[in-house]
Amino acid sequence: MLLQILCVVLLELFNVGESLRFLRTNELNPNLQVRLEDGIVQGKIMYTEEKKLPYYGYLGIPYAKPPLGKLRFANPIPNDKWSGVLSTVEDAPTCTQDTEKIIYIGSEDCLYINVFTTKNSQVKDNSALLPVMAFVYGGGFKFGQTNQSIYGPDYLLEHDVVVVSFNYRVGVFGFLSTGDMASPGNYGLKDQIEALRWIRRNIKDFGGDPNSVTLFGESAGAASISYIMLAPKAKGLFHRAMSFSGSALCPWAFSRNPLPVTYAVATTAGIIERDTKKLIERLRKLDYGWLHFAERSAMLLDSVDPLNGLAFSPTIEPKHPDAVLTAGPRELLRYTSLGSVPFLSGFNSLEGAVFQYILDFLRPLFISYEMPQRLIPADMNVPPLHPDEIEVGEKIRNYYFQEGPLATANKTEILHFISDNQFLKGIIEEVRLRAKKAPTYLYQFSYQGDLGSFLDNQARQVNGVAHSEELWYIFRNEEQRSSNSEDANVRKMFVKLITNFVKTGNPTPKKDQDLQNVIWPTVLDANGNLNCLDVDRKLKIFKNPRKQAMDFWNKLYKQYGREPYTTY
Repeated sequence: MLLQILCVVLLELFNVGESLRFLRTNELNPNLQVRLEDGIVQGKIMYTEEKKLPYYGYLGIPYAKPPLGKLRFANPIPNDKWSGVLSTVEDAPTCTQDTEKIIYIGSEDCLYINVFTTKNSQVKDNSALLPVMAFVYGGGFKFGQTNQSIYGPDYLLEHDVVVVSFNYRVGVFGFLSTGDMASPGNYGLKDQIEALRWIRRNIKDFGGDPNSVTLFGESAGAASISYIMLAPKAKGLFHRAMSFSGSALCPWAFSRNPLPVTYAVATTAGIIERDTKKLIERLRKLDYGWLHFAERSAMLLDSVDPLNGLAFSPTIEPKHPDAVLTAGPRELLRYTSLGSVPFLSGFNSLEGAVFQYILDFLRPLFISYEMPQRLIPADMNVPPLHPDEIEVGEKIRNYYFQEGPLATANKTEILHFISDNQFLKGIIEEVRLRAKKAPTYLYQFSYQGDLGSFLDNQARQVNGVAHSEELWYIFRNEEQRSSNSEDANVRKMFVKLITNFVKTGNPTPKKDQDLQNVIWPTVLDANGNLNCLDVDRKLKIFKNPRKQAMDFWNKLYKQYGREPYTTY
């Protein structure tokens, strides 16, 4: 016990990453080493799955001090330099998070970054630096990891790019906020910006071009990118951006009232304290396992409405120098020029289908939504008990559910409501606004292949591509089924489209037989219609995705909404 206490004290005093391993003399291999500002790292050589292209992997490089003790609920701080050669051949610990079972995984010491490159660091040729892709994982701001077994970079590396991924804090550790300077929140986003600073300083040593960095992410990772594009502290750290199946304008991606959630966590943990500064000091001292229990219990107390923002997600901060978000994301997007870089965004044809296998178990919960006003998005700002409440709620219910009870509604109807309300209208609104500032592209992923549905290992119950399916046409996942020829063809097209964008800012800079000679136009045509690329066996351009539903929502906001809208 005394030794354990001593180790904790040493970690607290020197903030040494508990996950670091330094190599012995007989393990050194100069051909696999890279000298960085902070010290030397030694990686490993691997080979891509398809072309057997050799590449170098450097896993688990620290980019910030472990956020322990006083650094819990605090901005990330750049890590200290080290001596010796750091082994970077294994995945770093996942940022601590709940799982689907009643356990938690990972560590608070988790701010590590991975680099994958085909460039040997011993060959110094600045004229041949490769474009960089920096990946931000999704997981509802509550889960997520960078493990190579899940997000293998093989297919991307075969297109002459450098791929970077990094951990960031999630859940209560990444997004707890008191709404004041005691804990302004958004620590997960600030971790991401710190990782981008690390890339700016170091990526050249891996053969990457610090002046050609493309951010890309899916779901909460896509929403994170929306926020980062609006953050003054991230200016100049990236040059293009791609968001898959998410946006800061999606209602789930914004926490509207974080303080009650924080009080609920504290109360569950046995902390009764109204003074927010004292409350955070006490939460910093809490065992992280107990904090997980409090986080989960607070969620079970129904602290938030799941349709109107995840409990632990980005939120508005008080104005201070390190703030990421000081106003609602839609307002910032409308009026700021920040993040005006080439942008590629898209969605899957039925995002809500991710719930298709559990929807029947959730039907008893729909009883609370029989009051139609509960279907109204919070960002419409319809006042409680206002006559408009019932009218707006009934319009939504009648449009999607034909006036019947939700508990017995057709499964496809429910999934389309989730897709349109929680994903499409926010994604499309962001695309419309960004298109006024920089070249912007929109896609719909419609290909229903085996690679996308491997996690469920069940037959599709509805027609449509579910949330996150497109990821497995970008990354190699060790649990994937073997791809058939159609899966492989769609994957090759999708990867080429996005790597073309990474290199040139244009997904189809010229006609290409590999892309069926399709030219993907920017999203807005001369008449204000939306150009959208449908990604399926055959690539094709079409106009105005989900037009009838989007027109319904736009009319509803215009007629009944009260601006400013935080999301959309």
